[in-house]
Amino acid sequence: IPWYFPPGVEVVMAQAMFEKGMTEPGIVTFLLIATGTSLPNILMVAGFLGKNNAIYYAISWILGVTTIGMIYMALF
Repeated sequence: IPWYFPPGVEVVMAQAMFEKGMTEPGIVTFLLIATGTSLPNILMVAGFLGKNNAIYYAISWILGVTTIGMIYMALF
């Protein structure tokens, strides 16, 4: 189930997670995934492109951001 973060809240949450010990690659991944998989974004994509494309969008976003996070973790 996608989480919904109002604009700006994910930054505060990321800062709190960083202070609790979360790694930088994890925070980058969290910030990217929070914006792309919010329910309003997915519903907007579904309205424009249809339900199947919205599902494809969400899966692609999750896989893409996970890959970016893994690359970032490998490099740093």
